[in-house]
Amino acid sequence: MKTLAGWLRRLADWLDPVPVVRVPDLTPLEARTRGLVRAAASVQASGEYKRHQVYARLIQEFPDVAHTTIGIAIERAVEQL
Repeated sequence: MKTLAGWLRRLADWLDPVPVVRVPDLTPLEARTRGLVRAAASVQASGEYKRHQVYARLIQEFPDVAHTTIGIAIERAVEQL
C-alpha cells in the first residue's frame, strides 16, 4: 500500500507541480538599505539629496563595509523600489 501511495504522490507532483518560491537571503546591509530607501522615497527633496542621506546613515551604521558596496546596495534597493 505504501508503494502505491508513494507512486501516486509522485505522479500527482509530476502532473501538477507546486512552484517553489525562494526568498533571497538579505544581508543586514541590504535589509537596512531597503528600509532607508523606502523611508527616503516619501521625502520632498531631490534624488541626490535622498541618496546622500541614506549613504551617510549607512556609513555610520556599517563603518567596516566598503563605501562602494554601500553605493551598490543603495542602487539595488532603488531598482527594487
